[in-house]
Amino acid sequence: MSTPKKPVATATEKKTPGTIMGEKIRARANNLSDTEREALMGDAMRIIYGSQGDAARAHRH
Repeated sequence: MSTPKKPVATATEKKTPGTIMGEKIRARANNLSDTEREALMGDAMRIIYGSQGDAARAHRH
């Protein structure tokens, strides 16, 4: 009869600063209203695309 094996200890990964920051931001973002979310998305699009003009059309013909 063999002896029972010891349970393997679970490895715990240390959270990176980015992971911790992401958790905090997601927690705050979950409490946004629809209008706040739309306003922030509009600001982000202006930062990304650098334009305050009209939205581009989906079809070009």
